[in-house]
Amino acid sequence: MLDLRPEGKPARSGFEVMLLDVIRQFDLPMPVRNYVVRVDGIAVAELDLAYPWAMVDMEAEGAKWHSTRRQRQRDAERQAVLEALGWNVLRFGWDPVVYHPELVATEVRAALCAEFAA
Repeated sequence: MLDLRPEGKPARSGFEVMLLDVIRQFDLPMPVRNYVVRVDGIAVAELDLAYPWAMVDMEAEGAKWHSTRRQRQRDAERQAVLEALGWNVLRFGWDPVVYHPELVATEVRAALCAEFAA
């Protein structure tokens, strides 16, 4: 069981765990939890679930932390920084993770495959 856990710190929310369950269900590689992106040694972002080797970030966007205007603005600014650094940011809300996990898995797989094609 411990071998199935991803690298990194523990998940910060139950919704992150649900997204990890989709990753496991569709036999995708395990991401690193709470990966810290650094520029010149300075932390610029902590990612929910990341594939650092492919520069793919998966954000589990639950309503508690991503629903207010201020939170959405912060998320947009953070995403712009990450994209400027070359990261592909995938944002997943409740409905796709719970009701359409196959679409989530397809999007993650495509992002990882795009890295191999580049």
